Amino acid sequence: MKRKIKFLSITLVSFLLLNACYDDNEETLYRFTTANCDLSNVTYNQTIAPIIQSKCVSCHSGTTPNGNLNLENHTQVVTAVNSKSLYQRITNTANPMPPSGLMDECSIKQIKKWIDSGMPNN
Repeated sequence: MKRKIKFLSITLVSFLLLNACYDDNEETLYRFTTANCDLSNVTYNQTIAPIIQSKCVSCHSGTTPNGNLNLENHTQVVTAVNSKSLYQRITNTANPMPPSGLMDECSIKQIKKWIDSGMPNN
C-alpha cells in the first residue's frame, strides 16, 4: 500500500511539474521571429518615426547630437540614410546601434523596406 501511495504521489508531482512548464502562448514562443512583422504598410509617420523616436532620438537630437547625427525629423533621417550612416549602424553587430544592442529584426526590416521604397514622407 505504501508503495502504491508513493508511486501515485511521484506520478502526480511529475505530472504537475511537467504541465507547469508547458507554454503554448504564440507570442512567448515566437517573440524572436518576424512572423508577425508587418511589411505591407510601412510609412514614415506610422512605422519609421516611432522606431527612430524610441531607439535613436534620445542620443541623436538637440544642438549636440551624438556622432553629429540628428534624427529628429524626416529630412534628417533621409540625410542619415543617404550618407550611409543609419542602416549600416543599425545592422552593425560589432558596434551596434542603439548601444544597448541591435534593434529587433522586425524594426530593421521595416526600415529597410522604407529605404527601398524611396524613403517617402508619408
